[in-house]
Amino acid sequence: MRVHVRRTAVYFLIVIKSPLLVTCIAGNLEALQLLLAEGANLALKNEIGDSALHLCCLWGRSDMVKYLLDSKISLINVREQNCLGNTPLHKACAKGYSEIATMLTLKGASLLAVNNEGQTPVDVSAPECIKRI
Repeated sequence: MRVHVRRTAVYFLIVIKSPLLVTCIAGNLEALQLLLAEGANLALKNEIGDSALHLCCLWGRSDMVKYLLDSKISLINVREQNCLGNTPLHKACAKGYSEIATMLTLKGASLLAVNNEGQTPVDVSAPECIKRI
């Protein structure tokens, strides 16, 4: 099992080219804290413009989302859209992560944000998610 995890991490590192973004996918809060303390570039995005916050929301990393939102880091933007127009809230809602969606809305994320397909986070939301927000 560990070999598979290591191969996956190496693959992500090669494709994404950012230890910070790989850490967000992997869900390692301590590594995220260390990378940020050492000056990791939060402005980095993946190939579709997903930020660290987008990826934490997509992968359900609620502890990491909370850390990013509570850390007062100026580059954290809950309304930031990727190349497809999706916000971190679109990602969380689509996956059904109501706890993350609630955290984002409390920090100013909009349920009315529209992506490139004209969809709001409510439109892409898993049914159980929107009921809990």
